[in-house]
Amino acid sequence: MITKSVESKKAIDLLLSSLSIACTKSLYRPQIFSSNRLI
Repeated sequence: MITKSVESKKAIDLLLSSLSIACTKSLYRPQIFSSNRLI
C-alpha cells in the first residue's frame, strides 16, 4: 500500500511536470505544441 501511494505520487508529479513543460512550450512555440498534440 505504501509503495503504491509513493508510485502514484511519483506518477502525479511526473504528469504535472510534463504538463507545465507543455504549457511553457505552448506559450513560446504554439505551432510546435499543436503539431505535437496531433501525433
